[in-house]
Amino acid sequence: MKSRFIGAAPRHPRRRPALLLVAIAVLTAASALVLPAAIASADQWNSNIATGSAGDIAFTPDGTKAYVTDSQDGTVHVIDATANPQTFTDITLPDSNADPNAVAISPDGTKAYVVDSQIDGVWVIDVATDTLDLTPIAVGQSPDGVAFSPDGTKAYVSNESSASVSVIDVATNSVTSTIPLSVNIVAAFPEAIAFDPSGSKAYAVDPNGRVWVIDSSTNTVDATTPYIDLGSGTQPQSVAFSPDGTKAYVADNGSDTVSVIDSATNSLDATTPTIVIGSGPTGVVFSPGGTKAYVTFLAGGVAEIDVATHGITYVNLTGAGGPNDIAFRPQGSTQVYTSNLSGSVSVIDVDLPPTHSGATPPNSQPNTSFSFTIPETGSPSITFALTTGSLPPGLILNTSTGVISGTPTTTGSYTYTITATNNYGTDPITYTQLISTIDALPTTGLDAAPVVCAALLLLLVGAATVVVTGRFLRRRKIV
Repeated sequence: MKSRFIGAAPRHPRRRPALLLVAIAVLTAASALVLPAAIASADQWNSNIATGSAGDIAFTPDGTKAYVTDSQDGTVHVIDATANPQTFTDITLPDSNADPNAVAISPDGTKAYVVDSQIDGVWVIDVATDTLDLTPIAVGQSPDGVAFSPDGTKAYVSNESSASVSVIDVATNSVTSTIPLSVNIVAAFPEAIAFDPSGSKAYAVDPNGRVWVIDSSTNTVDATTPYIDLGSGTQPQSVAFSPDGTKAYVADNGSDTVSVIDSATNSLDATTPTIVIGSGPTGVVFSPGGTKAYVTFLAGGVAEIDVATHGITYVNLTGAGGPNDIAFRPQGSTQVYTSNLSGSVSVIDVDLPPTHSGATPPNSQPNTSFSFTIPETGSPSITFALTTGSLPPGLILNTSTGVISGTPTTTGSYTYTITATNNYGTDPITYTQLISTIDALPTTGLDAAPVVCAALLLLLVGAATVVVTGRFLRRRKIV
């Protein structure tokens, strides 16, 4: 691997990079029309990472690394997102005609799947060592998209030229079945693909204005709604589900819109079927809390959509042309990365309302030091307030850091609500915390009292056994 140093910050929209770069130059020249200052976003461009041509981008679940495909060089750029300044290394694919055009990371963070349309295969990268398995997984013709199921047991690869989706068993890195995407005389040309958060279905976009619906329990096209018709000229390019799975946003490269799909009915949203964005939308991603969606478009910017109101603001990417794919850096980050056809990856600092990760304060004992940090992420800075109930006596809340600390003094069960707040919203979280002289067993679901009673009974039985045995032995010695 070649190591490089990052100074400042393209996914190719599925082939024809030379023509696209010409289009990027034209669109970028007109970007002032697309990004009026009156609707500029509070989110700000941070920096550019000079990777070379950047296609798809995907982060490891811990947010430490990003993998970026480069179809022009036949490489995968691996960005160290923890470094300052950020550095990257290259993994060179062994085929001289390699065309990596999509990448996905397994949910457990151990594997990266890289789709190569020239070899009709998928390369497998060991994420821990960034080593490449030299035997690719053979799939259908012209593979163009890849997605892992949420449980990580299988991956779907969309095959554009063979109108199908290959199903890969992740444990064995082998294809177990192929899903044909066709109904009557209608055949698909599937490109990007995504699972819903529950893993029950997947959507595959088709540039002919369709989104194909796959039932992942049967690995077949949905029997009721095989595809969703977005309309002529939409040319959908990518798709993303909201974190709660109720909506899917589709970037329509041909109509300069985002189609809004109601996931429950597999149909366009009845109230707002489309949102007008800007010239040539390509990639789409939701914020972790689902309050915002971010869409890249070739004119050189990112549209930020308020999911509740569908209001739009824009982020201009300084010195970056042809932003193509987009990904949120996980694990509490407030940064979005875009891969740009002009030869860089851009970093955007985003403003988000507070979002709780799910961790809760552990139970504790009296007269024992205690500390717990409320796991909230968001930007700008968050403040914390005790809004209902009361903390266990002896504990205090730091309203700036969200740390609950001190030495509890009184046993009991305490229920309280702490509300996290910043300029973009509030997030009230209710906790129930036990202060007891007996360790609770929250992970087993067992009541501690009968367990302790049983333990005491065993101790008493054991003591009685020792006494009786001792007396019996003394009698035998006397005899």
